[in-house]
Amino acid sequence: MTMNIKMNYSKTIEYLNNLERFGIQLGLERITRLLELLGNPHQDLKCIHVAGTNGKGSTTTFIGEILKNAGFKVGIYTSPHFVSFTERITINSIPIPEVEVAKIISEKILPVIKILPSHPTYFEIATALAFLYFAQEKVDFAVLEVGLGGRLDATNVVTPLVSVITSIGLEHQDVLGETIEKIAGEKAGIIKQGVPVVTSAHQPEVLKVIEKVAKLKDAKLYQVGRDIKFVIKQFPANSNSNYQFSVKGILKEYCGLQTSLLGYHQVINAAVAISAIEVLQKQYGFKITTRDIKNGLLQARIRGRLELIKKAPYILLDGAHNPPSAAVLRKAWDDYFSNMKLILVLGILQDKDVGGMVKELLQGNKNLKLVIITQPKINRSSAPAKIYDEVSKYTNKIHIRSPVAEGIKYAEAIAESMDLICITGSLYTVAEAIAI
Repeated sequence: MTMNIKMNYSKTIEYLNNLERFGIQLGLERITRLLELLGNPHQDLKCIHVAGTNGKGSTTTFIGEILKNAGFKVGIYTSPHFVSFTERITINSIPIPEVEVAKIISEKILPVIKILPSHPTYFEIATALAFLYFAQEKVDFAVLEVGLGGRLDATNVVTPLVSVITSIGLEHQDVLGETIEKIAGEKAGIIKQGVPVVTSAHQPEVLKVIEKVAKLKDAKLYQVGRDIKFVIKQFPANSNSNYQFSVKGILKEYCGLQTSLLGYHQVINAAVAISAIEVLQKQYGFKITTRDIKNGLLQARIRGRLELIKKAPYILLDGAHNPPSAAVLRKAWDDYFSNMKLILVLGILQDKDVGGMVKELLQGNKNLKLVIITQPKINRSSAPAKIYDEVSKYTNKIHIRSPVAEGIKYAEAIAESMDLICITGSLYTVAEAIAI
């Protein structure tokens, strides 16, 4: 599918969406050749590269906001998006203009695609677009979130200033490997020769893999828990308060810290982000103050991750889509909403560990009022009957209502002002909720 015509934004998005049929095709050959034909725009960028199973989006955002507060022009590349494709590529929190998406893809990327032996994927084109836009706009830093895995992800063509690996758990076993060690090996694939790496991974078998790769690559490794420590100073009392904490980093101790994002896990993500920032200071001499760090953590915003969008009734969006992130969500209910009855709107994809997620969310849950099983509009979504089979192991308070809009409508109809409606199970479920 090659085009020489100029496309507007809607036509460009239609073209990209048509590429979804190619599915996930990991590998660096296509993206490397594509970028060569485009003049290797990524090679002049100062990058921070972030991989991990959970927490990589939040950590990417924290790093970007801290650098922005320090006066730098910061490009951030994340995925997926919720409402608009432009959310994936931002500079100082401002999404790429629609006109730039259409212009760069139709005028620069499409003309060279016909030279390639095989067509690039959706994600590869999006990645090339991000590099071209960041280079065009002369950003000071590009903070890049890995799409899937690490070693063979399209973003892994960069040699960053610092590599970051957040927490690691079982995910995408069909692509990344059946064991947590194999998955850790894929994530550790972003570690480059002589480039420092920061990690919040904690399992001994995972750390062993990361340590081995870091040693082979002569990359200095900093670990949260060993080289970076944090202390909780104040716990949240309800949804109007949050964790207050201190971090003893590589260079100094930072006290009186708080994030705008809910959840204990964000304390860990903040510690990783601070450490990455300290590497930029220690290794490369960039000037970033304690005030920049504090303000960056407070100003960071990320959609669909423990995002409280309404009160009376309370509506919480969270894109938890695997057992570790479901456990994080369950802890957040206990931390912030322990006195509320829970109405759970649940839509999960079929390639996920439905049983493991449901167990984390529902086992021993005394606050449960109702589980509304729904189905996001994506062909990979799990049939409600499959989710029902798992949910019924823990409760008989179940209602099936699709699509997502109908599930939410029913939840709001039965909710009282002090109930919590939590919409979760997939980023796609949350995306439909945000659109609504």
